[in-house]
Amino acid sequence: MIAPLDLASVPPPHAPILPEAQPLPAMVEGRDAMGRFTTGNSGRPRNARHRVTVAIETMMENQWERITMKVIDQALRGDTAAQRLVMERVSPVRRGVAVVISDFPKIESVADVPTALAAILAAAAAGEITADEVAPLVTILSAYSASMDSAMFAERLEALEKEIESTRLGTK
Repeated sequence: MIAPLDLASVPPPHAPILPEAQPLPAMVEGRDAMGRFTTGNSGRPRNARHRVTVAIETMMENQWERITMKVIDQALRGDTAAQRLVMERVSPVRRGVAVVISDFPKIESVADVPTALAAILAAAAAGEITADEVAPLVTILSAYSASMDSAMFAERLEALEKEIESTRLGTK
């Protein structure tokens, strides 16, 4: 026989089925509302180093000179990997090269910058220099021009201020 249904144990239709929502934990600095690290925050303190790196450096603290001498000795005995390592440290790959432009004008003032830019463009057009070499040269000339403009402006401003001051005092 079937047991009678106890209606007192059945929740009414409007009662919540889900458990009550728990309050959110207090926001921890450097984390979002979900508890994840925010952008730019890895969770490590600044300048923190991995414990394995620190342990290896501690073990090798007094060994650097011996290790260096061993690598050099192996390089001298013909070990190509050691030779490559030594050469990379002694003579690293050059990042930039000297750019030679024939007929490049001497720059003594801002008035010489357009002539220099024309020489750079002519050298690029003639294939003497590459486009990758042009960009830093133009940047240098632009910086020079801007600094000279600032210096000339400061000189003119100072002269005007002195003139105004002398006019004010009536000593012109």
